[in-house]
Amino acid sequence: MVDPCVALPSELFSYIAFFVGDVHDCLKHSLVSREWNITYSDNRLWKRMCDELWSDKVYVPKVFRGQSLQHAKKAYFASIEDSTRCTITKEELCDVFWSFRFKGMMGLNEEDQRHELSFKFDVSGSAELVPSNTFENMAYTWRILQPNMEQGRNFVQVNQFPRHLISRSPNWGFIMQNHYVILTSFHVPPNDDRWNLIVEEEEEEDDGDEDDAFVEYVIEDPDYHEG
Repeated sequence: MVDPCVALPSELFSYIAFFVGDVHDCLKHSLVSREWNITYSDNRLWKRMCDELWSDKVYVPKVFRGQSLQHAKKAYFASIEDSTRCTITKEELCDVFWSFRFKGMMGLNEEDQRHELSFKFDVSGSAELVPSNTFENMAYTWRILQPNMEQGRNFVQVNQFPRHLISRSPNWGFIMQNHYVILTSFHVPPNDDRWNLIVEEEEEEDDGDEDDAFVEYVIEDPDYHEG
């Protein structure tokens, strides 16, 4: 059997390779030979892979989009690893409007739950609930709490309310929640069923400690400092 990499002009073989099915095919073909590896490591091919992977994601750090221009293969896999990161930076926190909702256990009536609320964090350490007249005369401040980073998580605290646990959504957005409220870095309408799914994914049985017992992976003996 004739190797098409040898039989075809290099430009034609590279053109064909550009339309390879998916990343798994690309990796498999790159193992055929040294020449195939060179072709299937082409940055233009992996840039297309990046664009397809990121097309339906609500958050991809700018560093990976920039890296994809010259080192797209590294950017592809680095972005996948980053999508599971459950720590948040000040810039990421303050860069978006957060969809906000009270959890059912707050006992708010159905009319209250239909209101569309959002939270905006400012780099100064202040925050605003929109619309601003939701709770009159309520001022908000925030801080990032950094636990032992070996645990791979940090938390956001607003005023003296229970701290918000950071997790990630399949669309690579951030989720923050405690026992009483839940916030997402992507828009979710108030009556959307995804609110219920998010709550069910993160909630654990309460053993009496409304903060540390919230989820099984909260630090048992935290030593926090302000971020």
